[in-house]
Amino acid sequence: LERYPNDIPDALRRYEALRRPRTSQVQRTSSSRARTNELTSPWAQFKRDLVYKVNKLIHPERHTYGIEWVYGYDIVKAAAAA
Repeated sequence: LERYPNDIPDALRRYEALRRPRTSQVQRTSSSRARTNELTSPWAQFKRDLVYKVNKLIHPERHTYGIEWVYGYDIVKAAAAA
């Protein structure tokens, strides 16, 4: 809005175009996580949890679910670069 103060509808369209790919990716990832988190088979849950534990031992700096990209995103920086 600061960059296009005289054309608010255009500013909002540009913002949506910038954000849509990322928000779509977040939604897809969320749906996938929901399926993984809500496993009903004890064996499947055990395998999932074992993979998490092994990955945490190998890469302790990473998030268990591999979603660092969600929290590391800087919208201000992305908007300035667009």
